[in-house]
Amino acid sequence: MPNQGHFVKEIDLNEIEDLFVVREALEAVAVNFAIKKQTKEDIKKLEEQIRQHAEYKISVYDRKKLLLDFNLHLQIASMSKNKVLFKMTRQIFERLFLRCRVERMDPTRLAVSSLEHKQILTLMRKKDSSGAEKAIHNHVEAAKQSMILSISREDSLDISSLFES
Repeated sequence: MPNQGHFVKEIDLNEIEDLFVVREALEAVAVNFAIKKQTKEDIKKLEEQIRQHAEYKISVYDRKKLLLDFNLHLQIASMSKNKVLFKMTRQIFERLFLRCRVERMDPTRLAVSSLEHKQILTLMRKKDSSGAEKAIHNHVEAAKQSMILSISREDSLDISSLFES
């Protein structure tokens, strides 16, 4: 219909679980390839992405913070030099973050995720594939739990209580 705009269905818990399983697998492969194929220029770009993410300090999640996160994870995928892996990683992030109400995400992840990113970078510099893969696993798992918590919290809100006198 004309002048109706677009409606995007919010993400549900099952889809979050499914997407994060795929995200974790893709990022584990990406970090391993990135370690093998990284250049000094790649590492500089990743350092810059991590710096921008860490320096953007806010008290609640917003789209800009998620875009900064999105970009640094895509940099790791790009470092793998695998175009299909990059494209699939981008698609997973688009599905997760474009359909999630970011303002409801747990703000404690804001500081923690920046530290996790720095840890991943350190392991990549050392070419520690198993350490980097474990760090990616822990990082993605924590992000998944945060997103599930935000959706669960939203589902448990009793809207009718807001209108009681």
